Amino acid sequence: MSVILPPSTIIRPKGFGRKPNNYFTLHSKQNDIFSIKIEECEKTTVVAFRNKSDAIFIGKMIETSFMQTSEWPETRNSGTLMLPQSQIDTMNLVIVHEWDFEDLKVTCTANIMDMVSVDGIIDKDSTYRFSGNLYKFEAPIEFYQERFENLMMDF
Repeated sequence: MSVILPPSTIIRPKGFGRKPNNYFTLHSKQNDIFSIKIEECEKTTVVAFRNKSDAIFIGKMIETSFMQTSEWPETRNSGTLMLPQSQIDTMNLVIVHEWDFEDLKVTCTANIMDMVSVDGIIDKDSTYRFSGNLYKFEAPIEFYQERFENLMMDF
């Protein structure tokens, strides 16, 4: 008669087997971020891409727009963003930054911003639509009081 031992417990490193929860944002310099206004009375909303290739695709269109007009595209008009087709191979003015979702969430909350997650870009006759989700971030009033006090000390 043979004895079969139960399987031993498998210890996996933290995050093992899970898909990374990373997002990519667009910047024209270190202290700014590509954002839009979804509705007139809503907070400014950070645009975060799930796929780096989508971020680069839109980043090239934004940089092409800047090269044509010497201005960054208007993102304060709710609902639409007008961008030309990309005419560049590599970006020189727009930077792609990779974030862990938790870090991006804290940054958005601290700066009183929401986030739209672009999970995909849908192409319909040269008109592009984003598919994804809107995340609204809020914190207790004490969090913002402390944040504003720290900002005032920096001046």
